[in-house]
Amino acid sequence: MLKTGFLLLMSVIFISSCRECEDIACTDYEGVNLKLVHYDAGNASNLVIRHYYKFSNFSMLVDTMIIHPETITSDTVIYKYVDRPSFIESSSETNYDIEIYNPADSKFIRLSDIEREHNYVKRCHGAFVNNYEDIECENKLLGLNYSVNTGSIDMQGNNILVYK
Repeated sequence: MLKTGFLLLMSVIFISSCRECEDIACTDYEGVNLKLVHYDAGNASNLVIRHYYKFSNFSMLVDTMIIHPETITSDTVIYKYVDRPSFIESSSETNYDIEIYNPADSKFIRLSDIEREHNYVKRCHGAFVNNYEDIECENKLLGLNYSVNTGSIDMQGNNILVYK
């Protein structure tokens, strides 16, 4: 009887401790920052950002917004997360091409074919193991095409540098 009770208890512990794991897609992504080099607040106080459907050749507008600089240094104006549409806080999908317009100097910057990783994290649960807290992970930027109508443009990591 004691042996049967012990085996029953061990069976219950074994079954209840089994873990079940699932892969959860990362929903956040590394944002693109824009640095206007040799600019000051007077010639880069705000930008107009337009998001177009991907592969529409910048003809099917989805969203337009005005953004203000995040940081202004002695000769560089920095805008963060210029690739995020106003209606989406975070998404692993990048279904948009982006046009950035600076009204102060009539400069157009175009970003297209944006590609990111599609990462997953493992979330497990069971009687003794639960990690249901928010798991943060990010889809890194893999690449994109970029152009500017005047001046020069360069890319370093997730920073686009546009020179006056």
